[in-house]
Amino acid sequence: MLGTKGRAICIGLGLVLLLVAILLPTGWYEELPRSRDNLVEPPIKGVTLVRVGCALEGIFLLFVALRGGIRVQLGKDERLSLAGQEAAGSGDLRHPLIWVLVATALAAVLRVYHLGADLWLDEITTVLAYRDVSAFHVLTAYTSSNNHLLNTLLIKLMVGLAGPAEWAVRLPAVVFGIACIPALYGLSRLALGRRESVLVAFLLAVSYHHVFFSQNARGYSGLLLWSMLGTTCFLRGLSGGGVRDWALYVLSMFLSVATVLYGMFIVAGHVMLIPVVCWMLRRQGRSCLPFLRTVTAVFGVLGLILFHLYASVIPQVYVYLGGVYRTEAAGYEIFSGEFFAELVRGLSAGFGGVAALGATAAMAIVGPGFVAFFRRHTVYCLTLIAPLLATFTFLAAFNLRV
Repeated sequence: MLGTKGRAICIGLGLVLLLVAILLPTGWYEELPRSRDNLVEPPIKGVTLVRVGCALEGIFLLFVALRGGIRVQLGKDERLSLAGQEAAGSGDLRHPLIWVLVATALAAVLRVYHLGADLWLDEITTVLAYRDVSAFHVLTAYTSSNNHLLNTLLIKLMVGLAGPAEWAVRLPAVVFGIACIPALYGLSRLALGRRESVLVAFLLAVSYHHVFFSQNARGYSGLLLWSMLGTTCFLRGLSGGGVRDWALYVLSMFLSVATVLYGMFIVAGHVMLIPVVCWMLRRQGRSCLPFLRTVTAVFGVLGLILFHLYASVIPQVYVYLGGVYRTEAAGYEIFSGEFFAELVRGLSAGFGGVAALGATAAMAIVGPGFVAFFRRHTVYCLTLIAPLLATFTFLAAFNLRV
């Protein structure tokens, strides 16, 4: 809980934000670059949403000060029991961290190999569109979906330090891709033993698709990294309930969405799990009210800072989605044979025809095992599946192409 000094700081910051909401000028917004596509005017200006965001944050801080703080820690009898967490049998792998380091080193070699190959169209577009633009404009204007905020800023930094060399432009994605290996091990250990978790880390290290996106000067490897770390913290928060877990969750998911806006679907997937967790808490004979208070505070804070981050571009994103991602040039309808065929083709590219058939047969064999795993680790599995459901629901609801 907050002391006298903490309350004073919250009140001071809250009042400052309310003043900013009232006095914020609008000239800077009118000078922002606009998309070259022939799009309609948005129904509301981004500067208006920036003011709304400042006002909401100010009100929130004043509320926290009046309450003396917010409770984001679950007691021992208020946490969700997750089966098999940190499981390790007597015959499990010894010294797993050494093997994780080996997998990480292997991943680094594969992702650095041929890093200086020629850039492809989307990479070139990102460099040309944003290398001479100020960081302020990167954060406050939305001229195309190529702007993956955090990755764009890191590319600008690398170009400024080393010039527009291919390896420099791709280095941020490579670093994030390599870091995914230990991150996935940590996520896997919440439900699997050491041996299985190390195997998962090695599979990701040699994954064709992960190597490809780690060498792609875009934000996808960063999105995956921060989303895995956030998911790990989310599951730890459910079962451990510590302030540290929830604080790291907010930080990780903020970086995920700041890297690529699509990270919002990860957050949406986690929100979708709230009723499931409440139901499971009731089955375990525990009240769900402490959990609801905690996640309301956590997602409230996360929602406020994410809204503030994207407030100025939300109207532009809205008209961009409606004007660009509903045209045939944007891709395929989400529930179409063409989309399914392209999905299969893309997944098969990393395996080859024979290997793809083998993978299909393997899926048929391990299917019953997955059902058993799902029954034992229901929340764990749903946490991984829910973001996909959120994504497909959004695309279908707004009739968008991909």
